[in-house]
Amino acid sequence: MIGDLTSKASLEIDKRDGGPLLGGYLMIAIDADWFSADKTNVKDADNWLEGLARDNPGVRLPSSRRYRARGKTAQEGLSISREMQAELLACLPTRSPESGSKSA
Repeated sequence: MIGDLTSKASLEIDKRDGGPLLGGYLMIAIDADWFSADKTNVKDADNWLEGLARDNPGVRLPSSRRYRARGKTAQEGLSISREMQAELLACLPTRSPESGSKSA
Protein backbone atom coordinates (compact mmCIF):
# COMPACT_ATOMS: atom_id res chain seq x y z
CA MET A 1 0.00 0.00 0.00
CA ILE A 2 2.86 2.42 0.73
CA GLY A 3 5.30 0.85 -1.71
CA ASP A 4 7.61 -0.57 0.95
CA LEU A 5 8.29 -3.93 2.58
CA THR A 6 5.45 -5.67 4.35
CA SER A 7 5.92 -6.63 7.99
CA LYS A 8 6.45 -10.26 7.01
CA ALA A 9 9.06 -9.41 4.35
CA SER A 10 10.83 -7.08 6.75
CA LEU A 11 11.02 -9.79 9.44
CA GLU A 12 12.51 -12.23 6.94
CA ILE A 13 15.52 -9.97 6.28
CA ASP A 14 15.84 -8.50 9.79
CA LYS A 15 19.33 -8.73 11.34
CA ARG A 16 17.83 -9.33 14.81
CA ASP A 17 20.19 -6.76 16.28
CA GLY A 18 17.56 -4.83 18.21
CA GLY A 19 17.38 -2.02 15.68
CA PRO A 20 14.28 -0.95 13.84
CA LEU A 21 12.94 -3.17 11.09
CA LEU A 22 13.58 -2.21 7.49
CA GLY A 23 10.63 -0.64 5.78
CA GLY A 24 8.22 2.13 6.47
CA TYR A 25 5.26 2.45 8.74
CA LEU A 26 1.79 3.57 7.80
CA MET A 27 0.15 5.31 10.72
CA ILE A 28 -3.38 6.59 10.72
CA ALA A 29 -4.22 9.20 13.35
CA ILE A 30 -7.61 8.93 15.01
CA ASP A 31 -9.05 11.37 17.52
CA ALA A 32 -9.57 9.15 20.57
CA ASP A 33 -11.77 11.79 22.23
CA TRP A 34 -14.28 11.39 19.42
CA PHE A 35 -14.61 7.66 20.05
CA SER A 36 -14.40 7.53 23.84
CA ALA A 37 -15.19 9.59 26.90
CA ASP A 38 -12.32 7.84 28.74
CA LYS A 39 -9.46 10.37 28.62
CA THR A 40 -6.89 7.74 29.64
CA ASN A 41 -7.00 6.50 26.04
CA VAL A 42 -5.45 9.76 24.85
CA LYS A 43 -2.71 9.59 27.50
CA ASP A 44 -2.00 5.96 26.59
CA ALA A 45 -1.69 6.90 22.91
CA ASP A 46 0.61 9.82 23.77
CA ASN A 47 2.83 7.54 25.85
CA TRP A 48 2.97 4.97 23.05
CA LEU A 49 3.96 7.58 20.46
CA GLU A 50 6.60 9.08 22.76
CA GLY A 51 8.04 5.60 23.32
CA LEU A 52 8.01 4.88 19.60
CA ALA A 53 10.05 8.00 18.87
CA ARG A 54 12.36 7.49 21.86
CA ASP A 55 13.10 3.82 21.16
CA ASN A 56 13.50 4.18 17.38
CA PRO A 57 15.94 7.01 16.61
CA GLY A 58 14.92 7.23 12.94
CA VAL A 59 11.25 7.81 13.75
CA ARG A 60 10.00 11.36 13.37
CA LEU A 61 6.48 12.10 14.45
CA PRO A 62 4.46 14.63 12.49
CA SER A 63 4.56 18.01 14.24
CA SER A 64 7.52 17.14 16.51
CA ARG A 65 9.75 19.64 14.68
CA ARG A 66 7.05 22.30 14.94
CA TYR A 67 6.66 21.77 18.71
CA ARG A 68 10.45 21.97 19.17
CA ALA A 69 10.54 25.21 17.18
CA ARG A 70 7.72 26.70 19.27
CA GLY A 71 9.62 25.92 22.47
CA LYS A 72 12.80 27.47 21.10
CA THR A 73 10.95 30.59 19.97
CA ALA A 74 9.30 30.93 23.38
CA GLN A 75 12.72 30.77 25.07
CA GLU A 76 14.87 32.73 22.62
CA GLY A 77 12.44 34.98 20.78
CA LEU A 78 12.30 35.45 17.05
CA SER A 79 14.81 37.30 14.89
CA ILE A 80 13.53 39.34 11.98
CA SER A 81 15.28 41.61 9.51
CA ARG A 82 15.23 45.40 9.89
CA GLU A 83 13.19 45.56 6.69
CA MET A 84 10.54 43.24 8.15
CA GLN A 85 10.50 45.25 11.39
CA ALA A 86 9.95 48.48 9.44
CA GLU A 87 7.17 46.87 7.41
CA LEU A 88 5.42 45.62 10.55
CA LEU A 89 5.79 48.96 12.35
CA ALA A 90 4.30 50.71 9.32
CA CYS A 91 1.14 48.64 9.82
CA LEU A 92 0.58 49.99 13.34
CA PRO A 93 -1.77 52.92 13.86
CA THR A 94 0.03 56.14 14.80
CA ARG A 95 -0.92 58.79 17.34
CA SER A 96 -1.26 62.40 16.45
CA PRO A 97 1.14 64.37 18.72
CA GLU A 98 -1.25 67.29 19.29
CA SER A 99 -4.46 65.37 20.02
CA GLY A 100 -3.20 62.04 21.25
CA SER A 101 -5.73 60.37 18.96
CA LYS A 102 -5.00 57.55 16.60
CA SER A 103 -4.74 58.08 12.88
CA ALA A 104 -4.19 55.55 10.16
